[in-house]
Amino acid sequence: MLRILEDTCGRHDFLLTRVQETFDLLYPELDGAPHWSCWSNLAESLGGLGVKPDHIGTTFNVFMNTWWDTGGELHIDPPTSVAGTRFTVEAELDLIVGITACSAEKSNGGRCKPIDYEVVE
Repeated sequence: MLRILEDTCGRHDFLLTRVQETFDLLYPELDGAPHWSCWSNLAESLGGLGVKPDHIGTTFNVFMNTWWDTGGELHIDPPTSVAGTRFTVEAELDLIVGITACSAEKSNGGRCKPIDYEVVE
């Protein structure tokens, strides 16, 4: 559906998506309290366009730096991207694309930063 044209970062994430259990693992201090996710952000926002939640697959978290160590522990480190890092894609067909920020507090080292995007027709 999308072809990657340029990726100057090379570090992205498919691990942290829509599962409440992921937040339970990452934030045991919340004791199972519901936590908003990037997927739930998309489901709420795209619902206004008629996109049903079960039509939203896993999220692709551009620039997010998650990894497993050899002991099986999941790590969320600050992004390896820097100002000017680019991830450029081209749609191969008509798409509805949603953009949201990860709601995992550890994903940006506890610091929110803006990410610019541009859509070119």
